[in-house]
Amino acid sequence: MPPQRFPCANNGADKACNKAGRFACKNCMVVAYCGPECQKEHWSTHKQDCRSFYMKKHWQPGWVLECRRPEFINEEKSTPVGGRQYLWGNTPAIDVLQLEKNEGKRYKKDLSLLFAASGDLRNVVKTLACLPEAYKQTINITINDWDLDVVARNVMLILIALTVNDAKEAADKMTHLWYSASIRQSDLDYLVTKIRPFIAQVCAHIGAKPEGTPLAKTWTFGSRRVRLVLKKGSWMSLLRRFEVPGTLTLQQARDIRVAVTLASGAQQDFRERHYLVRPPAHRICEEKYRADGLMLPFGASREPFTIPNPQVQGCTRSHAHVADTIRRTIYHKAPHWPGREMDDPLAGWEATEVMKTNSGAASSDLYGKMYYHIQDVFKKFHHRIRNQDVTFQLYNVNAEILPKTLKKERFARIDASTFVSNIADKDYLGFQKTLETLSPLLQQQAQNPHATMLMLFINAVGDTMVASDQFDEVQKAAATAHKYLPHPQEPPFEYGAEFIRFIVAGRLFRNFDMYFNRYMEANRFMFNGFCSTMIMKDEHTIVDQWPHRLKLKVGEEGAQEEFNIRVESMQSGDERYVEWKSLK
Repeated sequence: MPPQRFPCANNGADKACNKAGRFACKNCMVVAYCGPECQKEHWSTHKQDCRSFYMKKHWQPGWVLECRRPEFINEEKSTPVGGRQYLWGNTPAIDVLQLEKNEGKRYKKDLSLLFAASGDLRNVVKTLACLPEAYKQTINITINDWDLDVVARNVMLILIALTVNDAKEAADKMTHLWYSASIRQSDLDYLVTKIRPFIAQVCAHIGAKPEGTPLAKTWTFGSRRVRLVLKKGSWMSLLRRFEVPGTLTLQQARDIRVAVTLASGAQQDFRERHYLVRPPAHRICEEKYRADGLMLPFGASREPFTIPNPQVQGCTRSHAHVADTIRRTIYHKAPHWPGREMDDPLAGWEATEVMKTNSGAASSDLYGKMYYHIQDVFKKFHHRIRNQDVTFQLYNVNAEILPKTLKKERFARIDASTFVSNIADKDYLGFQKTLETLSPLLQQQAQNPHATMLMLFINAVGDTMVASDQFDEVQKAAATAHKYLPHPQEPPFEYGAEFIRFIVAGRLFRNFDMYFNRYMEANRFMFNGFCSTMIMKDEHTIVDQWPHRLKLKVGEEGAQEEFNIRVESMQSGDERYVEWKSLK
């Protein structure tokens, strides 16, 4: 594979440089140029970002400048301005197999995996990207989600990976369909001419079928298969998701989006609270992504991205004959952006892995690192599924009816861990109901002693803490946080930037184990496990119990760097995984 080429940032519409960027802007380190001439030519554009107030070392959030109480302190919940759909998961992707640590990389049997309420495709992609080359058997992957929007995007991504021959091209198309608010004309053309016909062929033959009947279609690509099961109405809806409404301009789509992603008022306070723990360069990187919604290096050209993403928006003039009114892939229910105000694609990938990704001379290009990181993962995913006997089965049902839907199928892994599908938490299906529902689908010990069900509890610690706990934790956290953060030097203000920064950082120093043990006792984990013939594994073999908590102690080598990465990530450190196995 050829070495990565990093772009020169001097890429305006009139004169775009096609050379590689080798020298970074020394002030921000988020863009690179081929030489001083291009840097000078581009300065009139770049200075708007490079001299942004967010780049100032002593930047102060709006509530401090206005000497007011920030909205996130107010007891009344703020009114959301965006939709309630999760466009991307907000816990990092994991390899749910960890084959070498469990069955072994040369395992001689087929494997079946169930993503019970998948959310986006990140855990599937990560798992297959990490699959050892030595494993030569068939792998069967069942992916379910109750949200048709999620299922639609997932099947499109899989079909792209299976039909685009070039790994880089496939990774690029997947990246923008998944994470960019706008795509290129070539991307849309591929969706309409290459992917849509798979769906259109099915819809042409189901007109007489009953509305509520599940209808299955299998597509075969050599030794790879994709089986999609939807009801008639969902098939028809899926067909209408390949285009953007002809009346929706790119500027209108952007206006709809930034009304949410760069909203003022309470939402700005929440956003700037997060900026307090970001380095200045990372603040302008996030601002740029919130403004244009393009998953690209900071200095990459935005010119080709002229089409509102049909996974967010609906039917372009160039293909308006396909449908007059078509649902979108990301812009889902006009005139609203469907995502949440603080949604961030960075949350779906491990922060330490993203930060160590090479972004060339532009070493502070946060979303550039994300772009190069997921491109690498997607290319590995593309390679594995095109060189592996693999079957994908996709369903669009409530997780509670999976045993009835899947009947006699049994799985080596059951993933109930992603945020969107965090069905183990009480806000979703519930811990006890999750065990009762999914445990019959897990392979028994006699069949596979490594068979594991994964659960993720993201609210357990916070839900267990009472008011006195909150006060105690703030006191303890302050004593530790000052060892990582500079001592406050600002004039006294109850909600000053340094004080809020200490509060945000303090989340990493809570006594997670004590609160989760309290949660397990209150919810009778052991008893409910036995009732479902399941038991918690003493030692995790898939994922760390607390993968996002600080591992190093103050003063140890790398401790400050670990803290810096964790404190600006979208995780709080209290995300707790539990691995279960069958008692039978």
